Amino acid sequence: YKASAYGYIPMDIFKPYAERKDKAAQMDILFKLDNADVGILTTLTKQVAYAKGAILGDLRVTGDFNAPQLYGSIKTNKAVVKLAAFKNPLLELNLDIDFLGKKVRLKELSAQMGEGNLLAVGDLNINGNGVDNYQLDINLNKLAIDSAYTAGPLTANLVVKPQPQKSRPVIQ
Repeated sequence: YKASAYGYIPMDIFKPYAERKDKAAQMDILFKLDNADVGILTTLTKQVAYAKGAILGDLRVTGDFNAPQLYGSIKTNKAVVKLAAFKNPLLELNLDIDFLGKKVRLKELSAQMGEGNLLAVGDLNINGNGVDNYQLDINLNKLAIDSAYTAGPLTANLVVKPQPQKSRPVIQ
């Protein structure tokens, strides 16, 4: 696996704003996914038992540490990911994410599991170091779920979005 990063991070940027010598300090880092593979997920989490497929894209992180902006895109095409909790792997996994400054757009997350498939799209806004105003639309069509908790085809249309005045999202 190969990924590289270029750019600069002023050390002052990690201090509380009031303690910074240069209050206008900005970071600018470019992450390039040169020869990256989703297989890296197996080293990052035990929840992924197996993964294979190229990851393409660049991600530029700019601005203040407390209010970063993200630009670029990340994509996979026809990857395979086997989650530890499920017997069936996710096949033909496609991921297409655009980073548009303070907005992240999930243009596509699609995959097949058994005879079924899933499709998810959504948007979220970055607000400082958190997120707000998000919505994720998920379509599950006869997804062949087989785990210790449930088995059988799963069909559902879900919407995940914030609840007004609450910290937890609502799933409809």
